[in-house]
Amino acid sequence: ERGYFKIDVLNNSLYAGVRDEAHLDALMAREPMWELLDAPDVVARLAHIGDHYAVVKTIRPRSVEDLAICLALIRPGKRYLIGKSRAEIDADVWKKGEGYSFKKSHAIAYAVSIIVQMNLICEEVETIA
Repeated sequence: ERGYFKIDVLNNSLYAGVRDEAHLDALMAREPMWELLDAPDVVARLAHIGDHYAVVKTIRPRSVEDLAICLALIRPGKRYLIGKSRAEIDADVWKKGEGYSFKKSHAIAYAVSIIVQMNLICEEVETIA
């Protein structure tokens, strides 16, 4: 009504270790070590989900879609699903509801950025070893 528009300014520091476009493509294409998400200290290092280990622990993501669900659940509009069965979550998580929630496309994009970060962590470890 007032003619305002919204822009999001996101901190993309998680991409600091990406050398070039080809490296980014490789990081996105590589299957991450999903078991890393079982470790609270690793989750704490990851963008968007770092403070939400309890949700990650409950969902135990093993795919981009699982990780996207974690991202959706931490938004106010879907928090009521935390603690529900996975079937209940899956049936409702992408439905438009009251309050702020993620569109599935946004959640997938954020999930892929977390996968890039997870794969960068793996590269760090591989370099040290």
